[in-house]
Amino acid sequence: MSGWGSIYSGTVSAMRQHSAILARLQSQASTGSRLLRISDDPSDASRILHLREQSLTLEGYSRNLDYVVTTLEQVSSSLQEISPMLSRIRELLTQAASATYSASNRTAMGEEIEALLEQMVSVVNFKSLGRYIFGGADISSAPYSVERAAGTITAVTYGGSADNLAVPVAPGVTSSGLVVGDHIFRSRTPWWPAFLGNTGAQAGTGASTVEGQLTLQATHLATTYNDTAGTGILPGTSTADDTILGTSHTVTIDADNNKIRLDDGVEQDYAAEVDLELTNSAGDTVYVDVSNLTLPAGTETVSITATARLSIDGGTTTTLVTGFGMDETVVDSATGRVLSVDASGLMRVGDEPVRVAADSYDLFGTVISLCDLMTNRHDLPEDQQLDLLSEAVGWLDGAMAGLSQHMTAVGGRLQAMDNLGGSLEGLRGNTDTETASLADADIIEVATELARTQTLYEMTLATAGRLLNLSLLDFI
Repeated sequence: MSGWGSIYSGTVSAMRQHSAILARLQSQASTGSRLLRISDDPSDASRILHLREQSLTLEGYSRNLDYVVTTLEQVSSSLQEISPMLSRIRELLTQAASATYSASNRTAMGEEIEALLEQMVSVVNFKSLGRYIFGGADISSAPYSVERAAGTITAVTYGGSADNLAVPVAPGVTSSGLVVGDHIFRSRTPWWPAFLGNTGAQAGTGASTVEGQLTLQATHLATTYNDTAGTGILPGTSTADDTILGTSHTVTIDADNNKIRLDDGVEQDYAAEVDLELTNSAGDTVYVDVSNLTLPAGTETVSITATARLSIDGGTTTTLVTGFGMDETVVDSATGRVLSVDASGLMRVGDEPVRVAADSYDLFGTVISLCDLMTNRHDLPEDQQLDLLSEAVGWLDGAMAGLSQHMTAVGGRLQAMDNLGGSLEGLRGNTDTETASLADADIIEVATELARTQTLYEMTLATAGRLLNLSLLDFI
């Protein structure tokens, strides 16, 4: 009896095993998926979930990118719409300045210019996807408002945000979803020096008379330690090679663990060294003498003052900086021109590129001024009016040049977004391909295995039937 029981149990077990395999293969064939549950292959299942999450993230970036591209295309279209208006205004201005037109002709020209101004204001208050495109981060209100007197435009004022609307368009990459109109239609800092390096120097509040491109040299003079706690720290023997400047640096001494560091730099062991080099996370360096430290225990922070020399003529003339005030005056000995420097944030030595832009313009203010000149609202003598009209051509050229630069910049951004879109599409395609290779079943392989398992299952049934139908008569 035990023999028949063993045959029965083995047969049932084999049938269950083949049934489970058949069920799995049939599900794979019907769904096309290799993994029906996480337990089928936990490692691949985890990878598939990660890849699908990555694909969804990339899809979100692509949607954001499409939004940015749509906005930039509308910005480009708007600027291109304004450009011929300015060309027409310049044409009228040139005609009016030629003295071949009468006062009534100039007045009519002024009225046409004002009509063009109305159109320009309408363009810059345009909405795309329900958002004002020239208002920066302020998307809900019109960025430009118009002031009038006796039906005539007297001012066009920007009321949008000064900040861009940052939109993530790729992993670790953001782009401005909208633009700040005031950055495009007005240059707000005439003759204002821009400091382009990393010494920490900035434009002072005093008047600067330098022009064009120049270099501010910041060099180290001396390092002193404001050692009010009496730790005994001193400048190292190589202190002339210190690269720190200003009053924002500190040295922290941990006497309990014999550790010392500069600012947020890595802690170093110290002993009786007279020239220990310390570096912070920004790469700034100071050399210290720790041979006579008297701090027996605990931690102490010592502030540093590193005085500097500033020069804009290659070191011929230098300005000593010890107090690090907001208005240090640096003189070019060759030209006599000066650069006002805010040294309060000076941090390190180096050559600081400085650019002084003289291309100030206010597009709407310029056009309003042209309307005033054309219609002679201030009752100027005709000769003075004509002189100002001739000079105003230069004003308008400056505004048109500024607009042209921004049109080029927008075109460049569109090209960059197009390239980025192609990269995102490629990344997502690779992600989806890898996901499919892990998740999708090989239908040919499944069909072959299904046929083989079905045959085994049927053979098991047939064998079991014959064995279980045996009787004593079969052995007589």
